[in-house]
Amino acid sequence: VTASDSILSLAEALNAPVFSTVAGKGVLDERHRLAVGCRVHCPAGLELLQRSDALLLLGTQLSPTDWWTDPVASEVALPRAPETFVAHVDLDPKSLEGSDQANGLAIEADCEDACQILLSEIGSVKADSWDGDPAGIVQQVIADADSVSALASNLGQPEAEVKFMQSALFSLRMALPPDAISAFDMCRPGYAALSLFPTYATRTFIHPVGFGTLGFALPVAIGAAEALPRQPVMAVLGDGGFQFTLPELAVACERKLPLLLVVWNDRSFGEIRRQLPDDFSTSLPLPDFGHLARAYNLPYFRCPDTKSLDLALTSTSVKQLLDGSGGPCMIEIDRSGYWCDSP
Repeated sequence: VTASDSILSLAEALNAPVFSTVAGKGVLDERHRLAVGCRVHCPAGLELLQRSDALLLLGTQLSPTDWWTDPVASEVALPRAPETFVAHVDLDPKSLEGSDQANGLAIEADCEDACQILLSEIGSVKADSWDGDPAGIVQQVIADADSVSALASNLGQPEAEVKFMQSALFSLRMALPPDAISAFDMCRPGYAALSLFPTYATRTFIHPVGFGTLGFALPVAIGAAEALPRQPVMAVLGDGGFQFTLPELAVACERKLPLLLVVWNDRSFGEIRRQLPDDFSTSLPLPDFGHLARAYNLPYFRCPDTKSLDLALTSTSVKQLLDGSGGPCMIEIDRSGYWCDSP
Protein backbone atom coordinates (compact mmCIF):
# COMPACT_ATOMS: atom_id res chain seq x y z
CA VAL A 1 0.00 0.00 0.00
CA THR A 2 2.99 2.33 0.29
CA ALA A 3 3.94 1.80 -3.36
CA SER A 4 0.84 3.45 -4.77
CA ASP A 5 2.62 6.23 -6.69
CA SER A 6 5.15 3.83 -8.22
CA ILE A 7 2.41 1.38 -9.24
CA LEU A 8 0.54 4.22 -10.93
CA SER A 9 3.69 5.26 -12.83
CA LEU A 10 4.39 1.68 -13.86
CA ALA A 11 0.80 1.08 -15.01
CA GLU A 12 0.91 4.19 -17.16
CA ALA A 13 4.32 3.27 -18.59
CA LEU A 14 3.07 -0.22 -19.48
CA ASN A 15 -0.32 1.14 -20.55
CA ALA A 16 -1.81 -1.94 -18.91
CA PRO A 17 -5.11 -2.59 -17.11
CA VAL A 18 -4.74 -2.95 -13.34
CA PHE A 19 -6.77 -5.25 -11.10
CA SER A 20 -6.77 -5.02 -7.32
CA THR A 21 -7.44 -7.75 -4.80
CA VAL A 22 -9.77 -6.95 -1.90
CA ALA A 23 -6.85 -6.02 0.36
CA GLY A 24 -5.40 -3.88 -2.43
CA LYS A 25 -8.45 -1.72 -3.11
CA GLY A 26 -7.39 1.90 -3.49
CA VAL A 27 -3.73 1.25 -4.29
CA LEU A 28 -4.70 2.60 -7.70
CA ASP A 29 -7.49 5.18 -7.62
CA GLU A 30 -10.45 3.33 -9.14
CA ARG A 31 -11.38 6.44 -11.15
CA HIS A 32 -8.18 6.01 -13.18
CA ARG A 33 -8.62 5.00 -16.82
CA LEU A 34 -6.55 1.80 -16.28
CA ALA A 35 -8.24 0.71 -13.04
CA VAL A 36 -10.38 -2.40 -13.42
CA GLY A 37 -10.95 -2.33 -9.66
CA CYS A 38 -11.66 -5.37 -7.54
CA ARG A 39 -13.23 -7.56 -10.20
CA VAL A 40 -10.91 -10.56 -10.30
CA HIS A 41 -13.82 -12.67 -9.02
CA CYS A 42 -16.11 -11.65 -11.89
CA PRO A 43 -16.33 -13.76 -15.07
CA ALA A 44 -15.54 -10.69 -17.21
CA GLY A 45 -12.43 -10.01 -15.13
CA LEU A 46 -11.24 -13.62 -15.29
CA GLU A 47 -11.69 -13.57 -19.06
CA LEU A 48 -9.42 -10.53 -19.31
CA LEU A 49 -6.73 -12.33 -17.30
CA GLN A 50 -6.96 -15.30 -19.66
CA ARG A 51 -6.55 -13.02 -22.68
CA SER A 52 -3.38 -11.42 -21.33
CA ASP A 53 0.08 -12.20 -22.72
CA ALA A 54 1.75 -11.35 -19.43
CA LEU A 55 0.73 -10.75 -15.83
CA LEU A 56 2.67 -8.82 -13.20
CA LEU A 57 1.63 -9.71 -9.65
CA LEU A 58 2.67 -7.14 -7.07
CA GLY A 59 2.60 -7.95 -3.37
CA THR A 60 -0.29 -10.36 -3.47
CA GLN A 61 -0.85 -13.82 -2.05
CA LEU A 62 -3.77 -14.38 -4.42
CA SER A 63 -6.03 -15.71 -1.71
CA PRO A 64 -8.72 -18.24 -2.68
CA THR A 65 -11.23 -15.64 -1.55
CA ASP A 66 -10.06 -13.26 -4.29
CA TRP A 67 -11.17 -15.71 -6.98
CA TRP A 68 -14.30 -16.82 -5.09
CA THR A 69 -13.27 -20.42 -5.58
CA ASP A 70 -15.07 -23.20 -3.73
CA PRO A 71 -12.19 -25.54 -2.81
CA VAL A 72 -10.43 -24.75 0.45
CA ALA A 73 -6.75 -24.55 -0.41
CA SER A 74 -3.74 -22.52 0.59
CA GLU A 75 -2.88 -21.84 -3.04
CA VAL A 76 -5.23 -21.43 -5.97
CA ALA A 77 -4.00 -21.69 -9.53
CA LEU A 78 -4.09 -18.39 -11.33
CA PRO A 79 -6.82 -18.41 -13.99
CA ARG A 80 -4.72 -17.74 -17.07
CA ALA A 81 -3.80 -19.19 -20.42
CA PRO A 82 -0.95 -21.75 -20.20
CA GLU A 83 1.32 -19.59 -22.35
CA THR A 84 0.83 -16.45 -20.28
CA PHE A 85 4.08 -15.18 -18.74
CA VAL A 86 3.74 -14.37 -15.04
CA ALA A 87 6.10 -12.40 -12.82
CA HIS A 88 5.26 -12.50 -9.12
CA VAL A 89 6.85 -9.93 -6.80
CA ASP A 90 6.52 -10.23 -3.04
CA LEU A 91 8.66 -9.39 -0.02
CA ASP A 92 7.42 -12.50 1.78
CA PRO A 93 9.09 -15.62 0.38
CA LYS A 94 6.18 -17.73 1.68
CA SER A 95 3.94 -16.06 -0.88
CA LEU A 96 6.25 -17.26 -3.64
CA GLU A 97 6.65 -20.85 -2.48
CA GLY A 98 4.97 -23.92 -3.89
CA SER A 99 2.58 -22.28 -6.31
CA ASP A 100 2.28 -22.18 -10.07
CA GLN A 101 1.33 -18.53 -9.92
CA ALA A 102 4.81 -17.48 -11.02
CA ASN A 103 5.06 -19.34 -14.33
CA GLY A 104 8.00 -17.23 -15.32
CA LEU A 105 9.65 -15.27 -12.51
CA ALA A 106 9.33 -15.31 -8.73
CA ILE A 107 10.93 -12.14 -7.40
CA GLU A 108 11.52 -11.65 -3.68
CA ALA A 109 11.55 -7.89 -3.37
CA ASP A 110 9.75 -4.89 -1.99
CA CYS A 111 7.11 -3.70 -4.47
CA GLU A 112 8.30 -0.11 -4.36
CA ASP A 113 11.85 -1.17 -5.27
CA ALA A 114 10.65 -3.57 -7.96
CA CYS A 115 8.46 -0.90 -9.58
CA GLN A 116 11.33 1.59 -9.64
CA ILE A 117 13.67 -0.94 -11.24
CA LEU A 118 11.09 -1.83 -13.88
CA LEU A 119 10.45 1.84 -14.58
CA SER A 120 14.16 2.47 -15.08
CA GLU A 121 14.33 -0.45 -17.54
CA ILE A 122 11.26 0.68 -19.47
CA GLY A 123 12.55 4.23 -19.74
CA SER A 124 10.61 6.39 -22.15
CA VAL A 125 9.25 3.50 -24.20
CA LYS A 126 5.47 3.63 -24.39
CA ALA A 127 3.84 0.22 -24.50
CA ASP A 128 1.19 -0.21 -27.19
CA SER A 129 -0.89 -2.86 -25.44
CA TRP A 130 -4.49 -3.87 -26.08
CA ASP A 131 -4.50 -2.44 -29.62
CA GLY A 132 -3.67 0.96 -28.22
CA ASP A 133 -6.90 1.19 -26.24
CA PRO A 134 -6.44 -0.38 -22.79
CA ALA A 135 -8.85 2.14 -21.28
CA GLY A 136 -11.54 0.94 -23.66
CA ILE A 137 -10.88 -2.64 -22.60
CA VAL A 138 -11.14 -1.62 -18.95
CA GLN A 139 -14.45 0.13 -19.49
CA GLN A 140 -15.84 -2.89 -21.31
CA VAL A 141 -14.81 -5.27 -18.52
CA ILE A 142 -16.41 -3.01 -15.90
CA ALA A 143 -19.60 -2.70 -17.94
CA ASP A 144 -19.81 -6.47 -18.42
CA ALA A 145 -18.99 -7.30 -14.79
CA ASP A 146 -21.40 -4.72 -13.38
CA SER A 147 -24.36 -5.50 -15.59
CA VAL A 148 -27.43 -6.46 -13.60
CA SER A 149 -27.59 -9.94 -15.09
CA ALA A 150 -23.88 -10.65 -14.44
CA LEU A 151 -24.08 -9.39 -10.86
CA ALA A 152 -27.24 -11.38 -10.19
CA SER A 153 -25.47 -14.52 -11.33
CA ASN A 154 -22.21 -13.81 -9.52
CA LEU A 155 -23.82 -12.69 -6.25
CA GLY A 156 -26.67 -15.18 -6.35
CA GLN A 157 -29.23 -12.40 -5.90
CA PRO A 158 -32.47 -11.55 -7.73
CA GLU A 159 -32.04 -8.78 -10.30
CA ALA A 160 -34.35 -6.46 -8.36
CA GLU A 161 -32.15 -6.77 -5.27
CA VAL A 162 -29.02 -6.20 -7.37
CA LYS A 163 -30.50 -2.97 -8.71
CA PHE A 164 -31.30 -1.83 -5.19
CA MET A 165 -27.76 -2.66 -4.01
CA GLN A 166 -26.26 -0.75 -6.94
CA SER A 167 -28.35 2.32 -6.15
CA ALA A 168 -27.75 2.18 -2.39
CA LEU A 169 -23.98 1.74 -2.70
CA PHE A 170 -23.85 4.52 -5.31
CA SER A 171 -25.71 6.87 -2.95
CA LEU A 172 -23.36 6.04 -0.08
CA ARG A 173 -20.26 6.51 -2.22
CA MET A 174 -21.47 9.86 -3.58
CA ALA A 175 -22.33 11.13 -0.10
CA LEU A 176 -19.00 10.24 1.48
CA PRO A 177 -15.91 12.42 1.01
CA PRO A 178 -13.33 10.81 -1.31
CA ASP A 179 -10.93 10.09 1.56
CA ALA A 180 -13.55 8.76 3.99
CA ILE A 181 -12.82 5.32 5.42
CA SER A 182 -15.38 2.59 4.82
CA ALA A 183 -15.53 -0.68 6.75
CA PHE A 184 -17.75 -3.37 5.26
CA ASP A 185 -18.72 -6.41 7.29
CA MET A 186 -19.31 -9.95 6.04
CA CYS A 187 -22.76 -9.30 4.60
CA ARG A 188 -24.57 -9.18 1.27
CA PRO A 189 -23.86 -5.48 0.57
CA GLY A 190 -20.26 -6.03 1.67
CA TYR A 191 -19.67 -8.61 -1.06
CA ALA A 192 -21.36 -6.40 -3.65
CA ALA A 193 -19.24 -3.43 -2.54
CA LEU A 194 -16.01 -5.16 -3.55
CA SER A 195 -16.73 -4.15 -7.14
CA LEU A 196 -19.57 -1.62 -6.79
CA PHE A 197 -18.05 0.71 -4.18
CA PRO A 198 -15.07 2.44 -5.83
CA THR A 199 -12.11 3.30 -3.64
CA TYR A 200 -9.84 6.26 -4.32
CA ALA A 201 -6.94 5.90 -1.89
CA THR A 202 -5.08 3.25 0.08
CA ARG A 203 -6.30 2.22 3.54
CA THR A 204 -9.79 3.60 2.98
CA PHE A 205 -11.63 0.31 2.28
CA ILE A 206 -11.60 -2.33 5.01
CA HIS A 207 -13.18 -5.77 4.67
CA PRO A 208 -12.28 -9.02 6.48
CA VAL A 209 -11.86 -11.00 3.29
CA GLY A 210 -11.28 -14.67 4.04
CA PHE A 211 -11.64 -14.37 7.80
CA GLY A 212 -15.43 -14.66 8.07
CA THR A 213 -15.49 -12.39 11.12
CA LEU A 214 -19.07 -11.24 11.59
CA GLY A 215 -19.29 -7.96 13.46
CA PHE A 216 -15.81 -6.89 12.33
CA ALA A 217 -16.80 -3.59 10.72
CA LEU A 218 -18.06 -1.70 13.77
CA PRO A 219 -15.01 -1.94 16.10
CA VAL A 220 -12.67 -1.44 13.13
CA ALA A 221 -14.54 1.70 12.09
CA ILE A 222 -14.42 2.99 15.67
CA GLY A 223 -10.66 2.37 15.76
CA ALA A 224 -10.19 4.23 12.47
CA ALA A 225 -12.24 7.17 13.72
CA GLU A 226 -10.17 7.34 16.92
CA ALA A 227 -6.90 7.17 14.98
CA LEU A 228 -7.91 9.90 12.53
CA PRO A 229 -9.81 12.63 14.40
CA ARG A 230 -12.53 14.41 12.38
CA GLN A 231 -12.16 11.90 9.56
CA PRO A 232 -15.64 10.57 8.69
CA VAL A 233 -15.89 6.80 8.81
CA MET A 234 -18.67 4.50 7.63
CA ALA A 235 -19.43 1.00 8.90
CA VAL A 236 -21.81 -1.22 6.91
CA LEU A 237 -23.07 -4.35 8.66
CA GLY A 238 -25.88 -6.81 8.29
CA ASP A 239 -28.45 -7.04 11.06
CA GLY A 240 -26.99 -10.37 12.20
CA GLY A 241 -23.34 -9.33 12.18
CA PHE A 242 -24.14 -6.06 13.95
CA GLN A 243 -25.32 -7.98 17.01
CA PHE A 244 -21.89 -9.61 17.41
CA THR A 245 -20.29 -6.29 18.39
CA LEU A 246 -23.28 -4.03 19.07
CA PRO A 247 -22.07 -2.95 22.57
CA GLU A 248 -19.07 -1.24 20.95
CA LEU A 249 -21.52 1.41 19.75
CA ALA A 250 -21.27 2.91 23.25
CA VAL A 251 -17.65 3.90 22.53
CA ALA A 252 -18.62 5.80 19.38
CA CYS A 253 -21.33 7.62 21.34
CA GLU A 254 -19.11 8.39 24.31
CA ARG A 255 -16.37 9.74 22.05
CA LYS A 256 -18.83 11.51 19.70
CA LEU A 257 -17.03 9.98 16.73
CA PRO A 258 -18.04 10.92 13.17
CA LEU A 259 -19.24 7.39 12.47
CA LEU A 260 -21.99 6.61 9.99
CA LEU A 261 -23.44 3.24 10.98
CA VAL A 262 -25.39 1.58 8.16
CA VAL A 263 -27.33 -1.54 9.17
CA TRP A 264 -28.59 -3.63 6.25
CA ASN A 265 -31.59 -5.37 7.78
CA ASP A 266 -32.97 -8.40 5.94
CA ARG A 267 -33.94 -10.02 9.27
CA SER A 268 -31.52 -12.91 8.90
CA PHE A 269 -27.97 -14.01 8.26
CA GLY A 270 -28.80 -13.28 4.66
CA GLU A 271 -25.79 -14.66 2.80
CA ILE A 272 -25.97 -17.94 4.72
CA ARG A 273 -29.73 -18.16 4.32
CA ARG A 274 -29.37 -17.63 0.58
CA GLN A 275 -27.22 -20.76 0.30
CA LEU A 276 -29.37 -23.09 2.42
CA PRO A 277 -32.51 -24.96 1.37
CA ASP A 278 -34.48 -23.52 4.30
CA ASP A 279 -34.05 -20.82 6.92
CA PHE A 280 -32.85 -23.13 9.71
CA SER A 281 -30.71 -21.13 12.17
CA THR A 282 -30.47 -18.18 9.78
CA SER A 283 -33.52 -16.17 10.85
CA LEU A 284 -33.10 -14.45 14.17
CA PRO A 285 -34.93 -12.23 16.65
CA LEU A 286 -33.86 -8.62 16.29
CA PRO A 287 -33.98 -5.52 18.43
CA ASP A 288 -35.92 -2.53 17.18
CA PHE A 289 -33.01 -0.57 15.73
CA GLY A 290 -34.92 2.70 16.05
CA HIS A 291 -35.40 2.12 19.79
CA LEU A 292 -31.76 1.07 20.06
CA ALA A 293 -30.59 4.30 18.40
CA ARG A 294 -32.78 6.38 20.69
CA ALA A 295 -31.39 4.53 23.71
CA TYR A 296 -27.93 5.70 22.65
CA ASN A 297 -29.32 9.15 21.76
CA LEU A 298 -28.32 8.68 18.11
CA PRO A 299 -29.93 10.34 15.10
CA TYR A 300 -31.71 7.47 13.34
CA PHE A 301 -33.11 7.01 9.84
CA ARG A 302 -35.11 4.06 8.57
CA CYS A 303 -34.70 3.71 4.80
CA PRO A 304 -36.85 1.15 2.96
CA ASP A 305 -35.88 2.58 -0.44
CA THR A 306 -33.19 4.65 -2.13
CA LYS A 307 -35.26 7.84 -2.03
CA SER A 308 -35.40 7.73 1.77
CA LEU A 309 -31.69 6.83 1.86
CA ASP A 310 -30.82 9.90 -0.20
CA LEU A 311 -32.91 12.07 2.15
CA ALA A 312 -31.11 10.62 5.16
CA LEU A 313 -27.71 11.27 3.62
CA THR A 314 -28.59 14.93 3.08
CA SER A 315 -30.00 15.45 6.59
CA THR A 316 -28.32 17.99 8.85
CA SER A 317 -26.99 15.44 11.32
CA VAL A 318 -25.45 13.20 8.63
CA LYS A 319 -23.97 16.18 6.76
CA GLN A 320 -22.33 17.37 9.98
CA LEU A 321 -20.96 13.86 10.53
CA LEU A 322 -19.57 13.75 6.99
CA ASP A 323 -17.73 17.05 7.40
CA GLY A 324 -16.17 15.72 10.60
CA SER A 325 -18.00 18.01 13.02
CA GLY A 326 -20.87 15.73 14.04
CA GLY A 327 -21.23 12.59 16.09
CA PRO A 328 -22.45 9.12 15.15
CA CYS A 329 -25.67 8.45 13.23
CA MET A 330 -27.50 5.24 12.37
CA ILE A 331 -29.15 4.41 9.05
CA GLU A 332 -31.21 1.24 8.88
CA ILE A 333 -31.71 0.01 5.32
CA ASP A 334 -34.87 -2.02 5.76
CA ARG A 335 -34.85 -5.04 3.46
CA SER A 336 -37.19 -7.09 5.63
CA GLY A 337 -39.33 -7.87 2.58
CA TYR A 338 -36.39 -9.27 0.61
CA TRP A 339 -37.17 -12.91 1.27
CA CYS A 340 -40.81 -12.45 0.31
CA ASP A 341 -39.73 -11.00 -3.03
CA SER A 342 -36.97 -13.57 -3.70
CA PRO A 343 -37.63 -16.62 -5.88
